[in-house]
Amino acid sequence: MQAKWTIGAFLGGSMLLQMGAWRSHLINDDVYGIDGNGGHMIKILTNLTDEEMARLKFTRRMYWHWRGSRTPSDGK
Repeated sequence: MQAKWTIGAFLGGSMLLQMGAWRSHLINDDVYGIDGNGGHMIKILTNLTDEEMARLKFTRRMYWHWRGSRTPSDGK
């Protein structure tokens, strides 16, 4: 019971610091960043290397453009 003001002050100070000072930095700087066009985009935090990211992007791009076994006459 004697330490209730000390513990309360630490908890209150921690909440004030987190909600007041660090929240705007986290939302504006760490999650959203400036993209190449000057706008804002969501940053994706990952532990992949640049080579692994390039490989994933290449695979996704090839999958998007791949026509597979479809022919122009399919669906007619």
